[in-house]
Amino acid sequence: MAFRSYRFTIPIAFILATLVPTYAQEGARVAPPVVSSKVEKSKNQTTPDTSQVNLVVHRLSGLKMLNFLRRSGLRVAPLGNEILMADAVQTSITAGLSLGDGSIVARLPRAELESPELPTSTLSEHEVASNPIAQPSSLFVLQRDGKERVLRFMGLDGGTGLSLLVTDGPPVISVTRDGKEETLALGQHVHIISPARANQVEGFPSNEIFVDVKGIEGNITKILRAPLGAVLRLTMTAEKLSPVVIGGVVVNDKGETIGLVESSNGKEAQLIPINNVRRAVERIRQRLVKKPQPWLGARGIPVAAVSLDQLESAGWKRGDALNLMARQTGVVLTSVPSETPAWFARLRVGDVVTRVNGLDIKSADDFSGVLTFLGANKPVLFSVLKPNRMTPRIVSVELIESMNPILSMEAAEDRASRRTTSDPFVARGIEALSMTSDVATRLNARGGLFVVYVHQSSAASRAGMQTGDVIEAVNNEMLSESKLPGSFPNTITLDVVREGKKIQLTIENDPVMPPPQNK
Repeated sequence: MAFRSYRFTIPIAFILATLVPTYAQEGARVAPPVVSSKVEKSKNQTTPDTSQVNLVVHRLSGLKMLNFLRRSGLRVAPLGNEILMADAVQTSITAGLSLGDGSIVARLPRAELESPELPTSTLSEHEVASNPIAQPSSLFVLQRDGKERVLRFMGLDGGTGLSLLVTDGPPVISVTRDGKEETLALGQHVHIISPARANQVEGFPSNEIFVDVKGIEGNITKILRAPLGAVLRLTMTAEKLSPVVIGGVVVNDKGETIGLVESSNGKEAQLIPINNVRRAVERIRQRLVKKPQPWLGARGIPVAAVSLDQLESAGWKRGDALNLMARQTGVVLTSVPSETPAWFARLRVGDVVTRVNGLDIKSADDFSGVLTFLGANKPVLFSVLKPNRMTPRIVSVELIESMNPILSMEAAEDRASRRTTSDPFVARGIEALSMTSDVATRLNARGGLFVVYVHQSSAASRAGMQTGDVIEAVNNEMLSESKLPGSFPNTITLDVVREGKKIQLTIENDPVMPPPQNK
């Protein structure tokens, strides 16, 4: 196949690319990426045609980057005008797999999805018109003909880390061919298709980078299958594997897609099989459908796919864990947030559900399918193995009805994580950054914290807090970077600046339901 070389203009003075090596460049001008008409053929002529693979490019705003670094536990500098008004501070480039219906799935860096863009309410009309940070996220696909198309982010699948993207306007249609699971074999020859940094071309400005789409050849060395034969995980080996290939599309010699690269350690790459990719996409699409469905409030993975380390970390003794893995039956619960039906039924992380209403459970699909069939608002009997207790225990669980179980689960996990934080703002659903005096003046505030994210269904959200608000004071005490409270009383009053106007919001702490007593 003919591989394309792409040329990009660096958004600002530096670029931190997930699939392009990090480097610094002084004096780079602010401009959107551009595509060169230059096309090069790869020397590797053995790679099959892969018209289903595209390049997905995303420019990350300064606010999102600062908040991501803050979430990672790093201390960040106060928000300044140069970040508030910057076009972007990071460009990420990865492979995107066309699904045949106009949508694209890609493994985008989590940093790009952790926080929203700045709302337009914080900027003047002139700033909204001239500043891309106030516009929809700069996410687009570079097609095989060199044209760029704007993409819309539809959702993220938490289990695989895959994102579903769709184009605005006419869809990107391409012929897709999925490899059949029954044809996979140990030693099979495969190719990773992913972008890589290319050499700078003489005659072009130094603030432009070149990216090639290349193929890396390797072989399948491990195939993990469920008891009924479905492929759960693939491992391949190849020369010079690095984190650069994460997100790459893996194809066989016929050009059929067999999976996406989930991780790489330099010698081996772990793959998400294509059928699992399709299931992840379906889960994302289900999030967009609002209809009553039964909800358990727990996540799990098949015993056949779990590792010994995972079981031991969940409280299982090695001997019992090995015995459990030999059976390859059941689903191990990996998340049971508080105040969900599963939690009230005393199910916990590490429990293994082997049967539901007498029906054997061998995969996550079995589990979700049976629960959907049984419905909500009536007792369901689970056969459960607890860590260090190999005798099955019958647990009665009453599923409740949710308009969207996936979103309900994400909200429950978010609420549970906020209750363990030491940050009193985050505990109430507020994520905020300190800011310079220049930014405060621009926003008509005396100082304080700039709100970059408000968690849904949180105390702050119910009180009316919005992204882009400035919190000047808490209970009449002015805030500053050197004077941040370590704790709050149950009820607090915030002095807030919104669109240049002063308002007050009263936020009450979320009530905590008492845990069920163990029996």
